[in-house]
Amino acid sequence: MKKVVLFLIIGFLGGFFTHALLTPDLFSNGILFLPQTNQATIPTEGKQQATPTPNPLETIITYDGTDFSRTNIHIEVSRYLTIINKSKEKQMNLVSNEEELSTPRPYAYMEQLHTRMDKPGTFIVNDRIDPTIRLVITVN
Repeated sequence: MKKVVLFLIIGFLGGFFTHALLTPDLFSNGILFLPQTNQATIPTEGKQQATPTPNPLETIITYDGTDFSRTNIHIEVSRYLTIINKSKEKQMNLVSNEEELSTPRPYAYMEQLHTRMDKPGTFIVNDRIDPTIRLVITVN
């Protein structure tokens, strides 16, 4: 009985690895025996292409290591603010008069600071190393 079970396990593993070596991409595009269906194309003559609408509840600012994408912004109370570091060379290290807008540590490429602006007022965000890089946020 033990020999039969061992033979089945070795046969299964051998068949699996042989199949994986000989036909690695056989099912990578889905089931192959179904016929391809033609998709209907809708003519776009005379129609304007729809542009994606930004999220009205969120304002996105990018930081490229030398400047912010915008320097003055107005946000309504209870809206979200996201600052994304797009610089591969320089880390984003921010300091602000609002604690939630300061980074606790330098942020690397594509890291983001995401916060909800619940207090009205004017807040200034500066780069900790170069204070000339600044962003003024007005929350109404």
